[in-house]
Amino acid sequence: MKSAHVPVRTCIGCGEGFPQADLIRIKLSGGKLTICPEGSGLAGRSVYLCAKESCWNKALRKGSIVFKSAKHRRLVLSLDAKEKDHFIFQLKKFVNRYLKTSNA
Repeated sequence: MKSAHVPVRTCIGCGEGFPQADLIRIKLSGGKLTICPEGSGLAGRSVYLCAKESCWNKALRKGSIVFKSAKHRRLVLSLDAKEKDHFIFQLKKFVNRYLKTSNA
């Protein structure tokens, strides 16, 4: 009997691979970043972050997030300081709402 396949994704902050369900999915939609809860089913280019705030800072230190795809060219979304701070605030809210309750 085969075991179920567990998709692994890479955190863009630390570069480590984790089961997809353990990461925060960041989707690019209409030029804006969207933080997607697990199982939201939203299609589109995505990157993943682990729940460590140090990874968020590493991922955003250059002021941009790069969305790569094997089929398409890469997209770079630049963030100014205000947008970066707002995005980190949104990540904190997301972790407190979705990840802490699912781990309790």
